[in-house]
Amino acid sequence: MIHTGRRLNPAIPLLLVSLALGLAGWACQPLNPTPVAWSLTASPPIQTPSLQESGPPPAAPLTTGTGRPPLSSRTAAPPTQEPQPPTLPAPQGVETNAPPQAAPAEPWLVAGRAGSPFLQTVKLSQPEEVRTVTLPAPLLAVSDLRQGSSPQGGWLVVRTRSEAGGPLALVLVSLADGRVETISPLLSAELESRLQEEMEAAAAAGAAGEAPAGGTAGSGGANGPAVQARRAVEDPQALAWSPDGKLLAFVAAVDGPSSDLYVFNLTTRQIGRLTTGLNQAATPFWSSDSRWIVHQELKELQEDGRWKSVAVWAAAAGAAAGAAGSGAGSDVLHTEIRRLYTPSEEGEGEVFLAWTQDETLIVYSRAGEGGRQLREVPLSARWSAPVYSPRFAGAAVDSTGRELALLHDSSSGASAGLSPGLYRLHAYSGTPQLVLAGEWERVTWWDPPGLFTAYGPAGSAALAVQGEADLYPMEAGLAPSPDGKWIAGWGDLLPGGPPEPSSTPTSLPGRVTPGSPTPGLTPTSPAGTAMPPGPGLKPGVRLYQPGGPALQELTVQAAAQLLWAADSRSLFFLADGLLYQAAFPQAIPQGLGEAEGPPPALEGIALVP
Repeated sequence: MIHTGRRLNPAIPLLLVSLALGLAGWACQPLNPTPVAWSLTASPPIQTPSLQESGPPPAAPLTTGTGRPPLSSRTAAPPTQEPQPPTLPAPQGVETNAPPQAAPAEPWLVAGRAGSPFLQTVKLSQPEEVRTVTLPAPLLAVSDLRQGSSPQGGWLVVRTRSEAGGPLALVLVSLADGRVETISPLLSAELESRLQEEMEAAAAAGAAGEAPAGGTAGSGGANGPAVQARRAVEDPQALAWSPDGKLLAFVAAVDGPSSDLYVFNLTTRQIGRLTTGLNQAATPFWSSDSRWIVHQELKELQEDGRWKSVAVWAAAAGAAAGAAGSGAGSDVLHTEIRRLYTPSEEGEGEVFLAWTQDETLIVYSRAGEGGRQLREVPLSARWSAPVYSPRFAGAAVDSTGRELALLHDSSSGASAGLSPGLYRLHAYSGTPQLVLAGEWERVTWWDPPGLFTAYGPAGSAALAVQGEADLYPMEAGLAPSPDGKWIAGWGDLLPGGPPEPSSTPTSLPGRVTPGSPTPGLTPTSPAGTAMPPGPGLKPGVRLYQPGGPALQELTVQAAAQLLWAADSRSLFFLADGLLYQAAFPQAIPQGLGEAEGPPPALEGIALVP
């Protein structure tokens, strides 16, 4: 047999085998390994000593790079070195027919304060760059930063009004390029004029000790038609984006003496009017498929400041997608509107909790500082099924609409034959199961990661849908990371300090969004804000693993409005009116670069996808 070519050197196969084994070993390594001290998947698990056992090491010096004083921290950071894999050369001469992938929209962080026309915006991929967006007039309420955040595309809608009593307007902000455009006025010129007259009459009556029209003696305010319309329009829940991010439902009073429901089409920039009538339309709440807008009809504002809800409606949003109107004030769209149910006489407004997977609304009637008559209301039928009839102090439901967390205080518990505490009700059947005894003031559902949190005078608790509750003593607020691996606890006031005045108008009964407190229970604590620390609570920010001790204390200074990034690798909060970021693996608070101008004394922040 004749062989052609060269004989293979015997050493070459051994060299190739060694090289292949080396590459295979490298391929098994994670591309971005996390230090063992911060890993939830290390085997065996690492036992982290508590702060009390180990004693706090000296704080590392912080460099903010913004000229602001660094935050105080009692705990050193975890290891700062994060190994990186070797860089391989790109293959040569390889062609691909795969189409280019469009870059996904990057999330933004927005911060501002009520009464200021300036917003600070930060692209999360470039946290060192802070831009200033100037609104046509001051921001009405910091709650708009969250309520007006579009689910996609980097859009923000807020309401503005000058301190001098200028017109109330709806404003659209493009975070990508900072463009600002006014969508529509929210009150007609006639109502603005009548509003001024009513307020002047109320002031004169109050000075004389008389009762103003629709009010009480010495109240200093009127409950006339223009005031009622303005209150419905200015409510924090008067804005709602559809889940697909294409339409914005909002409340305005530009076509008569009362408020109506309108829809803004983001693509066409057109506005359609969905309702009409003499009563106030309020609290729009989208169905999960973006097809329906549930809202309630409020008849009048009582002397004690509470509304009377007379009907709950569902308006089809399909006609709004092709609305031909050019702004608020156009004709009413021809769309299907269903009357879902009539609230009870004892109720003081309806609170929309969530949707089940079969498009059934979970709702209850507001009663005093709590609620009653929790029930299911299908969109396809005009009936409701009771879920839990007794009074309760607070309620939250999970994303499936089948798991319920209830709060009972001493008053509501006595009427239901239950002791005060946090309860669980599975699939709306049977008797509520006591999880934690004691007085609790607020319960919230977080999705993601799928966790209930409750807050009380002595601390906070976290409750998994199918698990036990974990207590976090002395924490005024909790924020679980989206991936469920971390929990941040914080407090927003120094112990013994006075409560901070809320810049958010008192909320109407309406919907509850994930991560939001139950309406009517803590009107001065908007979503993402901890309770004012009492004798058993403390300020600052701390990191936990679920159910474990504190791993790191980020700062001992009062903090507020804590938010996690969607990837759970960093969190943001306000301290002394300034914006800070703590990014893993160090998790050391760093002041984000300040925009031009004086410090803004920020009051609220929100993440915009």
